[in-house]
Amino acid sequence: MRYNKINIVRVKESKTIIDVKEQFKERKDFFSFREKAYEEKLEFECLQCGQKISISKSSRNNLYFKHNPNTTACLLKDSRFSESDWEIYKKIVYSKESDRHKFLKEAIGNKLQRVAGIDLNKLWIDDRYLIIDGEKRRPDVYCEFRDRKIVFEIQLSDLSPRYMIERNSFYEKHGIYLIWILDNFNYLNQSNSHLNIKYLSGHQNFFVFNESSSEFKLDCRFKKNYIFEKKEVRCKWQTATIGLESLIFEENHKEVYYYHYENGKKSKDEYLKRLNAKKQKSIVESKMIQEKAWKISRVEEFIKNLKFYYKHRIADYSHFRAYLENSEKGELQIINERIGYEKSPNKLFLFLETTKNKNYQFLSFILDVIQIKMDINLKNDKGKTIFEIIVSDLEFSLEQLLSMVKSLLHRGYILQESDFKAWTERGFEQKDSGWYYLFEKFTGGQHLDVIEKVFEMRHGNVVLMIESVKRNIFIHSNYGSPSEIRNWVAFANNAIEYYAEYWEFIELAFQHYGNWEEIVNSDLLNKQSLNNKMERYQKNKPKIAVEFVEVFFELYEEVYNTSPDLKNSHSYYLIDWGFYSE
Repeated sequence: MRYNKINIVRVKESKTIIDVKEQFKERKDFFSFREKAYEEKLEFECLQCGQKISISKSSRNNLYFKHNPNTTACLLKDSRFSESDWEIYKKIVYSKESDRHKFLKEAIGNKLQRVAGIDLNKLWIDDRYLIIDGEKRRPDVYCEFRDRKIVFEIQLSDLSPRYMIERNSFYEKHGIYLIWILDNFNYLNQSNSHLNIKYLSGHQNFFVFNESSSEFKLDCRFKKNYIFEKKEVRCKWQTATIGLESLIFEENHKEVYYYHYENGKKSKDEYLKRLNAKKQKSIVESKMIQEKAWKISRVEEFIKNLKFYYKHRIADYSHFRAYLENSEKGELQIINERIGYEKSPNKLFLFLETTKNKNYQFLSFILDVIQIKMDINLKNDKGKTIFEIIVSDLEFSLEQLLSMVKSLLHRGYILQESDFKAWTERGFEQKDSGWYYLFEKFTGGQHLDVIEKVFEMRHGNVVLMIESVKRNIFIHSNYGSPSEIRNWVAFANNAIEYYAEYWEFIELAFQHYGNWEEIVNSDLLNKQSLNNKMERYQKNKPKIAVEFVEVFFELYEEVYNTSPDLKNSHSYYLIDWGFYSE
């Protein structure tokens, strides 16, 4: 193993420092000293670790000091210890031998004896080594305070980063708290050692021994954080004269401090963040209050104008509809709170029962705009549905009723048995009473994609024809008893005559639901009017009602799928309308 040459040692007996470079300018001087050492049986020790040092001779016949074989680890044995490191180390050694250094050691040790909590049996003033796991260190002052191991290292000259890191690491590794004592500290003109101490820990505390106090006191210089004008975190240097009992002993990294700079900064940063968040929240809340006030004023104006239109029976509510469609969620919420139909169903029923045909346009608007919330499936205190209340007003025309019922169905209205009774008791002609069968197609929000088309009179009539075939009843017109085939022949004759553009759909319904062959054969045995019309239809086939393809697919998909011709010819309409992909 290669041992590093030692440039400075101590004579064990006399404690005299031997500086090789200063005392042995000539090689012969070192040889003379070796002879004298042998004669006087001098022993040498390492200033760093206290282990035995001997004089050795190199292959070039040069003398040097080195650690004896089998000695434990020591900073000075490190082959990376450079010439500049040696120069700094020499300054440390000489400073430790200075009168000032000796005075501070004695003063610190003596005053520690009077500190409550110090174990006097474990208070040493530079008179022994700490030997732990084969490693040795000789601190300036060692004590145990309230079961904590503490060393004081006095720093009078610049210390190398390596030296300081090595000291810190050793003490931390072995559970010992290290306090660096500075003789002078100027935060405006910090030395390299001060900077090293500063960056070895996050607390950035500097300790100076207070010589004027009769008790053990340290003047702690530290950077304290504060918030400047509620905008940023700044810091300023402060001094506190403290005893050991005022120090914080941090367990994890064995750090000692009075005020922790990084923790303090973090705390102030978090506080400032909360402060800013609170401020921002206040700004947002203020803005929200302003926005809500603005929305309320808009809503009040909306309701005021709505009342005016209602009172003066003005028919055009298009701009009210546009306002609702473009309103934000918050504004709509205020509107519904003001109107109150959603949370107060009785208010809705009272409105329906008192308004009725006195102002159809207003009632139609209220039911139609889905932005105005209401539970249209509730019943009033007499057990009547909204449907019954509307239909019971005999002054409503069929067209008006269809419009309002369509609005109810759009809102998801579910038809009740009592609704059918109310509709039939209204006394409509048969061609009009059949509309109820269309309503059933859309009860509970079903098939709403095609409701607008079905409520167009001609499309609606065709749906009723298909429903007649499906249900085996005559819904739309009175052709007599549905049990007689001749009546269905008449029904089919009328359909192909007046609804030729829909005939393809009606014929498919007959083939799927009815007795189509029996109807055709019955016609052949009689006037053959239906067969003749079908022949003319095939020769001069009219353009199919393509808008009805979507309706037919939506309401009668099972029939639609039985016709490959219809699917092949018109499926592109469904693709275009988004019903299914290619």
